[in-house]
Amino acid sequence: MAYMYWVAMDIMNKRQNSLKLNEDYMNQKKGMIRTIFRLVLSLMFFLLVSCKTDRQERQDNIGKPTKEQPVKPISPNVNVYIENSLSMRGYIKGNTSFKTDLRELLTLLNYHYDSENVKLYFINKEVYPINSNNNIDYITNLTNETFKVGLVNESDLNKVFGQVLDKTTNNTLSIVVSDCIYSVGGSASALSVQKTGIEEAFLNKNRKGVKLSTEIVQLNSQFDGIYYDKNNGKHVLKGELRPYYLIALGNDAVMSDLNTKIPFNNGKFEGFKNKLFLTTKNYSDDLYYTLLKTKSDVGRYSFNRSYSTQNYKRGIENIKQGRGKFTFSVGIDFSKIPLESNYLLEKSNYKIEQGNYKIKSITAVNQTTSQTISSPSQALLHNGKQKVTHYVTFEATSAGQSDLVCVLENKIPGWVYATNSMDDTAQIIDTKRTFGFQYLVEGIDEANKLIQGETRSIFKYNIKIE
Repeated sequence: MAYMYWVAMDIMNKRQNSLKLNEDYMNQKKGMIRTIFRLVLSLMFFLLVSCKTDRQERQDNIGKPTKEQPVKPISPNVNVYIENSLSMRGYIKGNTSFKTDLRELLTLLNYHYDSENVKLYFINKEVYPINSNNNIDYITNLTNETFKVGLVNESDLNKVFGQVLDKTTNNTLSIVVSDCIYSVGGSASALSVQKTGIEEAFLNKNRKGVKLSTEIVQLNSQFDGIYYDKNNGKHVLKGELRPYYLIALGNDAVMSDLNTKIPFNNGKFEGFKNKLFLTTKNYSDDLYYTLLKTKSDVGRYSFNRSYSTQNYKRGIENIKQGRGKFTFSVGIDFSKIPLESNYLLEKSNYKIEQGNYKIKSITAVNQTTSQTISSPSQALLHNGKQKVTHYVTFEATSAGQSDLVCVLENKIPGWVYATNSMDDTAQIIDTKRTFGFQYLVEGIDEANKLIQGETRSIFKYNIKIE
């Protein structure tokens, strides 16, 4: 009996040990399963993040930055140079548009940049500071006597710009007020020499580490006085309207700030006629653009999510043809570039680098034309706190669609050549033209071409189409 008892007890102990081993095994197995499950979740999370990053990189490759960089405040020194050669005297007799617009310019500069930072000068062969407690009153009271400072009989436009460039740094806004007439001693062929001279002056400035953009604003004013032609012949004008120019010089940041604060146009300056912007900068990474659906679209399409965010849409898919050739529109905010509205509306200033499309129309967005933008696209702009100043409508030129690459080219506008005169010696002066003006503009533009290089454009944008 004792033997049987011990045998039974041994069997029970072994069974309990076996059950304990099974329980330990099951606990280990559950632990392994939990570990594997955690690893799978971690791997899935990693893959999701990687896919999102990859998609974001593809979006960034299409065009606009996804993050806005903080804008540094601009507080340049502002120098205004009034060329006071004899040929400029006719603009100051009486209360002319010249005086009115110059007062307006100084008022705006004083307000936006602080009057203590705004300095006024006469310039001819040398630079002469105008020491006045009130620059605006000084301009109002200008006379031939107060205008006669320095060697007013000598006028060399390239030397004027040379002096201004010498005093222009990366923290300077320089504005030249001049009729921009070249004095070449009677030889029109010498204008090409002047063109090379202004080109060299801008290249030398760039070589010193100051990369300048130039805005040239053409204004008209009454002119009552003597006009001197290229042979120094005298022509008396009695109140006829003649062009003169404001030429603003500064780096890209300074010029962008100026354009935001003082958008030169005929709303603020009564003599405003034209303007152009000469730059070495490509703005492709700075300007907002997005696909916009409009009420005049021909055909339908869906936005490609791989090339879209909450703030913009830059991809098209699932195209369905309508009655006519397929069209779509791209909205762009050009407000950061001081380009004249006519330049932005001219189809010939754009080039289709890729895609079977042509530009059907270019529309400036205002209170009326904004109603042609569909409600979902208006909501896209509103929710993303974005705006567009123009939208370009593209039309397919053949069946089957491919990606679109469009470029806003960097060109001299036609009004420059319409303004230029090669001979101003006729008995009746053509008061709408400026002798040699195109050579000044072309000289600056040639310098910019060398600085910017082969890929010369103001803005390039892509739309992915599947």
